[in-house]
Amino acid sequence: MTELIQNLPFAFGLLFGAFMVAIGLILLLVGLVTLRDTFVSLRWPRSTGQVVSSEVRREERLEEQIVFRPEVTYTYACGGGTLTGRKIAFAEKLYHSEAAARKAIESYPAGMVVTVLYNPDSPAEAVLERRGVLAGVVFLLLGAAMVAAPLALGAGQGVPVGPILAVIAFLFAVIFISGRRSRLRRRRVEQSGLYPPPGQGSDEDVERLLRAGEKLLAIRLYREVHGTDLRTSRLKVRELAERLRRS
Repeated sequence: MTELIQNLPFAFGLLFGAFMVAIGLILLLVGLVTLRDTFVSLRWPRSTGQVVSSEVRREERLEEQIVFRPEVTYTYACGGGTLTGRKIAFAEKLYHSEAAARKAIESYPAGMVVTVLYNPDSPAEAVLERRGVLAGVVFLLLGAAMVAAPLALGAGQGVPVGPILAVIAFLFAVIFISGRRSRLRRRRVEQSGLYPPPGQGSDEDVERLLRAGEKLLAIRLYREVHGTDLRTSRLKVRELAERLRRS
């Protein structure tokens, strides 16, 4: 019993360190993706768009914390059709004050003509501002610190760090390979004609993708067609898949 009590601080330290490393890895991934998107967007084409609406969304986070998200909805021409975007920049900012959030969208009133940057490989992915380098660097530094600190303390206590680093490298490799396979798969589907050109999709095309077993691409296309967020698109495509199964 005495030995168990003596080992409790060490066990708690391991659990807390593992939690810190996990959060740090998430921040590292967010930072890398933000920086990648920002630099890749230097080659993105531009399109003329128009602001449909500007609003501030009130969101409740953990511990009843209230934050405000500025959101600008805009349409833009692409591939002979029209798509809808909602992101202002890659690094989306949340505000603790509604007034500050409204000030962030003052420059995008409804009806305003804007220049839209969109991803040619995924036209539904678009932004109004190429902003994100600073946020990406901050996420990277914070994530690196949250990973390095527990590992350094663990190494000082005799915890084998080598296997942990190997697992971290393996996870990043899996994420990289999965992303690459997803892009190649979509390219094959587009070449087969199953995925419609940008701006020309419909709900019938979403159904065809579902029948072909391409659920992720069906969700992506639903977002392009309806301009909905990822969560809403997943729910709608899931409902559509259920209806198709019943029929």
